[in-house]
Amino acid sequence: MSVETYAQSLSIVKDYCDAGTQGELALTGLGEALLHPLFAAMLHAARGVIEDRLLTFSTNGILLTDELLDQIKPAKPIIFVSLHRPEVAALAIERCKKHGMQVGHNHSFATSSLNWAGDVEWAVSHSPTTCEYLRSGWAVIRADGTIGTCCWDAETKVSKIGTVWDNPAALVTAPHEACRKCSLMVPEVAA
Repeated sequence: MSVETYAQSLSIVKDYCDAGTQGELALTGLGEALLHPLFAAMLHAARGVIEDRLLTFSTNGILLTDELLDQIKPAKPIIFVSLHRPEVAALAIERCKKHGMQVGHNHSFATSSLNWAGDVEWAVSHSPTTCEYLRSGWAVIRADGTIGTCCWDAETKVSKIGTVWDNPAALVTAPHEACRKCSLMVPEVAA
């Protein structure tokens, strides 16, 4: 994500914070967030906007070094380490603990798997669950600034509701084409 797109994204987040509807911010997406060369600075910028709200990110742990943990610790993020590579995850989790960081792990890809809105064919192991994005009006800002309402629509092909340059009041979360194929349930109020 470019610095300009990120700054515009944070301005939308600030609008929602000011309205009292932004509960947390997750700097997570498809891919490894820590690959961004400005990740630490971006994390601190987010903390400045969301103040005391939850700030999270997910990582596979490979790039979670002692030096990076020292840089990001003042932002007080909650770090979720994926267990895709247990030999790496274990070390990353221990480094987080050593630095006094709040850390959790992510194993839902195996223990509570979804069908990615019908995009993958594999065992669906989650219990019957309503889509939180539709229920709570959540959205995802992609690296190019598009805003989608589906966490599984990686390229925002069917869930695009606008961009970070649009008026936030015009952005409406609603069911879309992929919802029909998804293993998550559409809430009745959104149907």
